[in-house]
Amino acid sequence: GWNKDRLITYAQNQLKNDISSWKGNWLFIGEWSIASSANFNDDDLRLYAQAQIAAFQGATGGWTYWTWKFYNDDGSRNGWSMKAMINRGLIQL
Repeated sequence: GWNKDRLITYAQNQLKNDISSWKGNWLFIGEWSIASSANFNDDDLRLYAQAQIAAFQGATGGWTYWTWKFYNDDGSRNGWSMKAMINRGLIQL
């Protein structure tokens, strides 16, 4: 699998370039998250989220996170839950 640095660099560069260069119909990004098996600390997750959100700004059809509240979310650092990530300050909109 990819490590945290490769994931962040990919989001900052290739993902952003792929989206910004899209010339077809409106582009909608669905079901993204910051969940990963890579070893992320909170600062890394925050950077990873910011990189993805910055890339998705170029999606003319918008984007949606994987889920607002993951089942049985206890407020932990569950990268599938947007609510938990916002509450922990890892996703800032």
